Amino acid sequence: MKKLILIAIIAMMAPYLQAQKVSFKIKGSDTVLPLTQKEAEVYMKKNPNTSIMVTGGGSGVGISSLQSGTTDIAQASRSLKLDEKMKLNEAGNYAPSALLMPATGAIIQSVSQTKGAIGYVGLPYIEKSVKAIEVSYDKGKTYIIPSIANARNKSYPVTRPLFYYYLKTTEKLVSHFVSFMLSPEGQQIALEEGYVPVK
Repeated sequence: MKKLILIAIIAMMAPYLQAQKVSFKIKGSDTVLPLTQKEAEVYMKKNPNTSIMVTGGGSGVGISSLQSGTTDIAQASRSLKLDEKMKLNEAGNYAPSALLMPATGAIIQSVSQTKGAIGYVGLPYIEKSVKAIEVSYDKGKTYIIPSIANARNKSYPVTRPLFYYYLKTTEKLVSHFVSFMLSPEGQQIALEEGYVPVK
């Protein structure tokens, strides 16, 4: 009788075991934010037992959150090495009047409201209130407009890779979602959202 009750309990628990919720957080770069939100939306429709919370705040916020354990994946629009700003300062690429904005939205707002202002944002953020400008890398001989095609063929000189970082300890939790983003479907979403696919 005990064996029969035990089997019945296991049978009753089976649906609950299968429906175990998986949830994790992704935080960081505003450049990557629209892509991650779309990828997460599609992924959660396919995997209804998964809950993914996606927020921006900037690459530094994502990386520090990963270090403090308050996010599972840090999305970043720069590599994990933090020496880029120092190198740019040494090269004199920042003018004394340059404003350092905390997020992409602030850059868009400032540029759209300030005559003659220019800023650097990701391709998916180009909108009616701001205009994409052509860039020359050969002292004015050639000017290239930002586009997915020009980023792919490397003719547009101002590009950067985008990253997702996670800890080894949470790999099992997030690796299926990361694999989805790298799948043909995930890469198609990247293209549709205005990003240059990895593959």
